[in-house]
Amino acid sequence: MPQATPFDNILAQCRDLFCERLASALAGMLDKAGDALTGRENEARDADTQTLYREIRDKVLAQRKKIETQFRARCLREFQLRSNRAKRIGDDFTDPDLSDVELALVGEDDLNETLKFNAMTARLRQYCEEELAALDQRIGVLFGDADLQSDDNPFAPQAISDAYKLTCAQVDDDVEVRLVLLKLFDEFVLDEIRGIYRALNALLVQNSILPRLRGMGVARKSRTKPPVPEVKGPEQDFFALLQNLVGKGSTGIPQPAPAATAPVQADPALAGIAPGTGLPGAGQVVVQGAELLRSLTRVQQGEGAGVMGDAAPLTVVAAEPGTTNVLHELKTTSLGNGMSQMDAMTLDIVALLFDQLFDDPKIPIGVKGLIGRLQIPFLKVAIADKAFFSKKAHPARQMLDSLG
Repeated sequence: MPQATPFDNILAQCRDLFCERLASALAGMLDKAGDALTGRENEARDADTQTLYREIRDKVLAQRKKIETQFRARCLREFQLRSNRAKRIGDDFTDPDLSDVELALVGEDDLNETLKFNAMTARLRQYCEEELAALDQRIGVLFGDADLQSDDNPFAPQAISDAYKLTCAQVDDDVEVRLVLLKLFDEFVLDEIRGIYRALNALLVQNSILPRLRGMGVARKSRTKPPVPEVKGPEQDFFALLQNLVGKGSTGIPQPAPAATAPVQADPALAGIAPGTGLPGAGQVVVQGAELLRSLTRVQQGEGAGVMGDAAPLTVVAAEPGTTNVLHELKTTSLGNGMSQMDAMTLDIVALLFDQLFDDPKIPIGVKGLIGRLQIPFLKVAIADKAFFSKKAHPARQMLDSLG
């Protein structure tokens, strides 16, 4: 067993606040459950549904004490399981607790229940995104793990969801009953959890745990709870939105199409570079498409000065890993100045992406140096394939996420 740390007392305070506030939120739900279920019974059109709501109401009222006790115990258990995992404490197999272990075929109704709970967990994580991002970093300090995974955080939405799911399983074996209980939790408890996460962050700040967080950005406007999605549509075409934004300009008024440019110069390596200058000028060719990718490849291979006509090569090339954002430097060169408006915007976005990686204190400096080698390759991918921005499953994005 690891020795106790000065942070254990703070973690215990957080645990007590977390469990007490959750228990209070559940009690508030149970206070309203009778009226809510009666209302649904009156709105139901068929006798079977009316009977279901009436039976659930009677069962909830009769088992209220059991529900509250079970939920509190489950929350504490989920907290302990995740704390042990974060502290790298193994289970004691000499006296295993098999009370929750059950081997069975998963029926369609059980699968549907699991999917519903998972959807609620995802909505909760989305609703509390800012609070959780801060909490993950601060709890990581308490465990001495800067790379603490979100699901290993003992206060994670998944811990709450698992605790309530196991509580509902103790109330009734009927999946329909448990799904109604899930709807009650979604309706009356989820809104309270964001305040709990804020309270946890405030308690940690009071104890001088990361009073200021790096890379958190500006606070967003107040959000409402995400609605339950009915149908999953296609992924949003983020790059199309960028194109629309550029087309309208900063004023929101559509801009005229650019004038026709002169023919491409004969030397592909110098395409888009006005002779004797690194700035766009009258008659200058905009370098784009295959010509731009070829020029970036030469920069990637260390031929920056030859390609861009600049006095010195970029600070970071394939052979020199580092944490300098080479893309910001590229923008100031003649090659960067010769890009089209859309490619220049792509350059800015990819540069911001690497800014986030380089500023993230949880990523070791050695890994940042290796990631630094990927700046030009990823810019080429983003220019060549605009789906890089809209598809989370894009191979390049998955690679960068894995490295990060």
